[in-house]
Amino acid sequence: MSDHDLELRVKPISSLAEEWTEIFARSGSTVPFLSYEWFQSLIDNTIKEDMKVISFYDQRIPVGILPASISGDSLRLIGDERITDINGLLYIPGYEMGILRALSDFIKDKGLKVDLYPVEKTDPLIKMADFIRTVKITDADPCPILSLPNSWEEFLQMLDSKSRHELRRKLKRASTLRLKPGGADRIDILFQMMSLSDRNKESFLTPEMIRFFKTIGRSFSAKGWLRYRLLVDGLKPIGTIFSFQIKKGVYLYNMGFDPAYAKLSPGIVLVALDIRSAIDEGVDYYDFLRGDEDYKLRFGAKIRYTMRIAG
Repeated sequence: MSDHDLELRVKPISSLAEEWTEIFARSGSTVPFLSYEWFQSLIDNTIKEDMKVISFYDQRIPVGILPASISGDSLRLIGDERITDINGLLYIPGYEMGILRALSDFIKDKGLKVDLYPVEKTDPLIKMADFIRTVKITDADPCPILSLPNSWEEFLQMLDSKSRHELRRKLKRASTLRLKPGGADRIDILFQMMSLSDRNKESFLTPEMIRFFKTIGRSFSAKGWLRYRLLVDGLKPIGTIFSFQIKKGVYLYNMGFDPAYAKLSPGIVLVALDIRSAIDEGVDYYDFLRGDEDYKLRFGAKIRYTMRIAG
């Protein structure tokens, strides 16, 4: 895009709101974890520090942001690993190589090591090994993803015969249950269901984490990115799914259900109904994010790995 070197600056996240939002819009990214709203929510609730990150400019025009900071002698992507499933470079297409050149020069000049995780295989950062020979790329976390067809029937035919039979049987048994949209003001139901369905999630839901979920729920709802659904039996919520949606990508972030309704397989029914809804909406893919739990694979998701760039 540019025939001259890009300028690299190190600036506090709070000073980059306008630039970050502009780059995100121009990047074409659908990854919610790269949005300014995500990092602002982290700063306010878990990191609690206005950390300095790296931004890139072409003649004063912002063209990229790497949400990474210097810690000791290393450059690390910032974020709380408990809650950030994907991280990486945010950039305007066409500036990838210029950004990598500027970044690698900065790393070499400062004598820094790098530890960049979790990064997608499609992220330009994967090419850092071409610029810094000591860098190694390794698999990190499994993040199953499901490419969606044009219809529910096509989706069912994608499944193996056993999974298809089981899913149809469970949906028939739970035919009285309905999936309803929920607003950010009803997020306390999510915490209730998470605690009921999983003791690990109950201990995960510290006051700090609850504040984070509420903040991201409000900010993503304001952007139209929150996909929060309630599974109801009549008027009674028995399950919730807390996801994000930007353009034609859905990211299943967390969920929970009331185990008193276990005979109706509320977790499986909840995800199935949301996948069917996403197909009807013309969504391209359904990202199950970190973790290779068996239910994700039974829905036909394919394993992909995030990567760690270190050296």
